[in-house]
Amino acid sequence: MNDLSFIRLEPNFNDAKYLRASTASKIFYNGQIILCPNQTYLQTTNCPLGIAFDGNYKVTIIDCNENELQDITYNVAINERTINGVQQIDFEIASIGVDYFAKNVYLKFRHTVSNYVWYSNPLQITNYFDDISSRFNYKNANDTYYQSITLKCFFSVNDAESNSSEYVTYEGKKITSRLITTELEQYFFDSIDNFTFRRLNNLLSRNIVYINGNRITNKQTLSSKARAGDTNIFSLDFKVAIDYNDIFVEELQIFDSLELVDIIPSGSYTSQIPVYANRTFSNIFALPFGSNGAIINNKTFNNTFSDIFGSNETIINNKTFNNKFSDIFGA
Repeated sequence: MNDLSFIRLEPNFNDAKYLRASTASKIFYNGQIILCPNQTYLQTTNCPLGIAFDGNYKVTIIDCNENELQDITYNVAINERTINGVQQIDFEIASIGVDYFAKNVYLKFRHTVSNYVWYSNPLQITNYFDDISSRFNYKNANDTYYQSITLKCFFSVNDAESNSSEYVTYEGKKITSRLITTELEQYFFDSIDNFTFRRLNNLLSRNIVYINGNRITNKQTLSSKARAGDTNIFSLDFKVAIDYNDIFVEELQIFDSLELVDIIPSGSYTSQIPVYANRTFSNIFALPFGSNGAIINNKTFNNTFSDIFGSNETIINNKTFNNKFSDIFGA
């Protein structure tokens, strides 16, 4: 089984770090795969031995020494299914919220009721490279979900190519049929490694691919180039045909949308209102990592204010926020 996921999961950390670089490489760079902290991504595993959690999992961000940097369990939703007779997962990562800049980090998936653990390949979680990065959404026609990833390649210039046919009339006049023009965009990787290159070719072969929100209409296989000196990387450029009228609309695929399902107090009060204000949501709500609070906009009190919940005075109980009115109004 050939796992060409951009976030490939392995049951051994050393295997997760192995990216099939040239044995002649002495200088290594593995920063082409990016998760933007404020965006949502989805990947589907293709683990040869299978992977399953039955809802019992913990997901953390770790460094190369396996030190835990952040618990993102509540930012990850998992769908389990069988693909080609093997248990696999689709996992959606939503709004990690922390920028790790150019630091290579890993995702660690742990089964909380056993000793099973899986590690991702190195990646970067950052907005630092936004100006030289592009987002891809892709699937085959029969795939359940759109997968998504950001790669460190940037749009350079527009290009175009034209097609037409010619014929000669009986009078000897050469006639050209209507010219059909195809819009092209050129992209550059300043550096790309073998691991990312193989997955990029797999991505570009999919039936449906969007780059930065616009539909790619052609399929192609890219050719690699010589490595730069003693490194594991090489530069790469490619062109894709673009349909600017077909725009991708981002939406959650595994996560359920967060909805306010119950409010206390509610309605009109002619006497003393309750001491506590409760807000119950459809899903578990976790404060962003390192946050001092959360702001929830809702329809309470005729939209006259936003409830501001500070983590110091708010009790978070599964899906419910509980605040004293004195905390909200400063009374």
